[in-house]
Amino acid sequence: MKRLKLQSLSAEQMLISSSMEFWMGSKQSLFKKGKELLTNKKFLFVFIICLFLGILVSIKLLFFQKTKNFSFYPESTHLQIKPILKLFSQKQYMNITSYVETILPSLEGEAKAVALFYKGESYFKEKKYSEAWNVFFPLSRSNPEIWQALFRLGCLHALRNELLESEIIFDKIKADFEEVHYWKGFVFYQQNMKKEAKGEFLKALSYPESIHSLALILHSEGDEKQASAYYLMLLKQYPDYHEEALKYLIAYYDKNKDYHELLKYLNEWEKIYPYNLKNREKKAHTLYSLGKKQEAFDILNPIASSLNSQESYRILAEITFDLKNYPLAIQFFSKINQPNKEDKKKLITALIQTYQYSDAIQLINSLTGSQTLNEDEIVFFYKKLIQCHTGLEEWQEALKYAGILISIEDKAENYLLIAEIFKMQKNKSGYLSALKEAANRNPAYLSHFFNELLETGETDEGLTVLNTILQSTPNHEEALYFKGKFLAAQNKKEDAKIALYRLIYLPPKNKELEAEGFYLLGTILFDEDKKEEAAVFFENALKVKPDSPKVILKLSLIYLASKKYRQALEILNILKKDETLPRETQIILYDFLSRAEQGAGNIQTAAFYKKRMESLKNMK
Repeated sequence: MKRLKLQSLSAEQMLISSSMEFWMGSKQSLFKKGKELLTNKKFLFVFIICLFLGILVSIKLLFFQKTKNFSFYPESTHLQIKPILKLFSQKQYMNITSYVETILPSLEGEAKAVALFYKGESYFKEKKYSEAWNVFFPLSRSNPEIWQALFRLGCLHALRNELLESEIIFDKIKADFEEVHYWKGFVFYQQNMKKEAKGEFLKALSYPESIHSLALILHSEGDEKQASAYYLMLLKQYPDYHEEALKYLIAYYDKNKDYHELLKYLNEWEKIYPYNLKNREKKAHTLYSLGKKQEAFDILNPIASSLNSQESYRILAEITFDLKNYPLAIQFFSKINQPNKEDKKKLITALIQTYQYSDAIQLINSLTGSQTLNEDEIVFFYKKLIQCHTGLEEWQEALKYAGILISIEDKAENYLLIAEIFKMQKNKSGYLSALKEAANRNPAYLSHFFNELLETGETDEGLTVLNTILQSTPNHEEALYFKGKFLAAQNKKEDAKIALYRLIYLPPKNKELEAEGFYLLGTILFDEDKKEEAAVFFENALKVKPDSPKVILKLSLIYLASKKYRQALEILNILKKDETLPRETQIILYDFLSRAEQGAGNIQTAAFYKKRMESLKNMK
């Protein structure tokens, strides 16, 4: 090999010399000299040889760089050493020690030293450290060129926790091998010199021990993200670290609430320990955190009694509560030894939903009498008490708590609660009075109030309220609409039309109200047998609300009467697309469709729709 290197250098010198001669010529003779060199067979031969040798050298250097970590161990060309190397590669360490003892008398010089090293190394691999020391110590003295023997003494010192002695030896070792870097890192790590340890371990990443140590150091420094990356390397590449890596990754992603990643590693752990209850519990908790409540329940419910875990009972209670399985939710809430306020609030709701009003009242009273509550909590519990006493038909108690609630929060919603109590009592005046108070506090409830007045026939009272509103706000859209509606109910159609004309010519900002205004005007005109005028308002209503069933049916009736079958079919087919129509509306729809198709000359289609109408009529 040395000779090969010398030849290579000589050839390179020849190439450089020729190249210099080539480039030193004048500009005019460059092409001529180049042509002469290229036609010179001797030059071409030398050039090709140099190129070939250069490639060989590059390959050798590259190979050496890639295999430097595997050449830590000394080699020998001695024939009797080759079996040792083979046995060592096969990890037959016990066979090596006996074989070396057999051949040692026949060896001398380098071969003997190499054989002794492998004997010591076999003891080292077998963790027979005393025997290894007895080989390496004299070998390091007699054959200092086998530096690996001295290095192993440093390793043995490290294993004895004689770190200073190790450091002294390792300072003498300058070899760049991963084995060396790992052990130097090990000594630094034992001395708590983490920065130096990291530097060495990073140069020995083909060793799982280095990766593991880096993970431990980074974790101790608070860099859990980078530590998790090294544990992931261990998980993917080294089965011996599989469980430890999984434990760390599970803890890391659990702490950081990365539930998607956490679930992935919990599934990996489940492959190793499929019946581990704690892992299944954590998996269920993770699924719950991901919103997969049914999956969480299916895992947790069968093992809950075995776990007897308060957190699991709480999760099961919350899952069943969210799924509206209130009887089961009550069972799980009752198993929580120290329920918090949220647990108790949900339990109260579950009790009310299952009509266990007395139990709910008892629980509420225990909370309101023994704990300090904020205003929101007091409001919550009083509303629940109102529900309970209403359910028990204890009206006075319900009204008492409703009154207390209003003294805390003078809000429209609380008057609606009172209205509901009066409605259940069939107290008409109290009901309407409470609705009026709710509407006074929140205009959003005006429609509800006026519709209830219409339903109960209290049109005079309704008009009084409406006129009061319109005196202060003449263009109040909702008031104008309901005034028209109340007047129409009193058969004061001309006055009703005036109010509705005022509404639609504003025009109203509320498009729903605009469509209703057009429809109500059209209905009044329809009832007055002014079909053509009515059709105009119905058509305008459809422009605002194209799929209104009541408008389509009224307008199609006018079209059928005036034999405008095509127009009738056009709007009826829009309504036919609505699959949510009540059966009564569908019967009218198919009746009109049959009549329109009959009028248009489509006899078979008309018959089909008529048959459909008859089948709907006969449905029970």
